[in-house]
Amino acid sequence: MKTFILTLLFGFVLISCEHKRDVKTLRKLFNETNYDTAVIQSTPLYDSLKNIIISYIDTIFKFRNSRHFVYHGDTGKETQEDADFYNFYYNYGEATSLSYGTGPNDQKLIDEVSVENMPTFIYPSVDRIFKQLGKDKILGFTLWKDSTIEITVKSFYREKENADVGHILVWKRIYATNIDPDFFYRDTLIAPKWTYQIWVDDHQGF
Repeated sequence: MKTFILTLLFGFVLISCEHKRDVKTLRKLFNETNYDTAVIQSTPLYDSLKNIIISYIDTIFKFRNSRHFVYHGDTGKETQEDADFYNFYYNYGEATSLSYGTGPNDQKLIDEVSVENMPTFIYPSVDRIFKQLGKDKILGFTLWKDSTIEITVKSFYREKENADVGHILVWKRIYATNIDPDFFYRDTLIAPKWTYQIWVDDHQGF
């Protein structure tokens, strides 16, 4: 009986320690978060970036696949494996934002997310558009094998609400309509095949 009571008390402690979303605060912030007109007006630049990427998608995947090695803990070896998507994020002069520490594997980790990790003859055109848009309108993008492009326009932390806010542009892929009132996400079509998404959620702590 004593063991049962201790187990029950431990269960209550675990439940009480679970994080509970502040839905009311998140909903208020979500309702106050609007689409950025400057982003919408920059659609031609995003479209130019998309055209470059799609023109060379096979070359980009071949380049990144050849450098994509996965470590297998059971064998202690790395093997080359093709991936379904790759991330390409811009530095904007802040090296630590693409680094995960100061260890010997940092360069590899940076390469996994750096926009510079693409064929050298493609990068200058991509770099030029990133500079035209600036860090307030593009942080990076994810390129999928099916040619979907997800551009992270901006992502920031709201300390007052302890919440994360994200603005994303998606080319090609269409997501299901959100019908969950406590899942704070909405999108709108701003041009053919271009969807503008906004989301708000609890801060994830990283």
